[in-house]
Amino acid sequence: MATITIFGRLGADPTPATRRDGSPITTKNGGSIYNLSIAEPNSRDRELTNWHQCTIFGAQGDLLARSAMKGDRLLIEGQQDFETYTDKDGNPRMGVKTTISRFTFVEAKRDANPPVDSAPKYQEASNF
Repeated sequence: MATITIFGRLGADPTPATRRDGSPITTKNGGSIYNLSIAEPNSRDRELTNWHQCTIFGAQGDLLARSAMKGDRLLIEGQQDFETYTDKDGNPRMGVKTTISRFTFVEAKRDANPPVDSAPKYQEASNF
């Protein structure tokens, strides 16, 4: 396994890992597992984007799933591993899998210029 650092945007909201029957997959201690994809733009050619399929476990996964949305910019660190599998047609394939060990929110896409109407409404407190 190789350690990797990726700076990119979430391609979709994090989704719970599920079995083929739709039931959730959890860790041995009952923690949640989430799958996500990170788009890492190529610095030389903006049209070429590297996509990373990632997995995050437990409390960090729960935090990321509650807090992150498609388009948010993240810095992630994790272990990258290559795996071989057989596709649905019986052909051998190789894939790259990244297991996230740490992440940092860099920018929430939804926070960049919120509309005026979406500002929180405050009421003056009485009886304090």
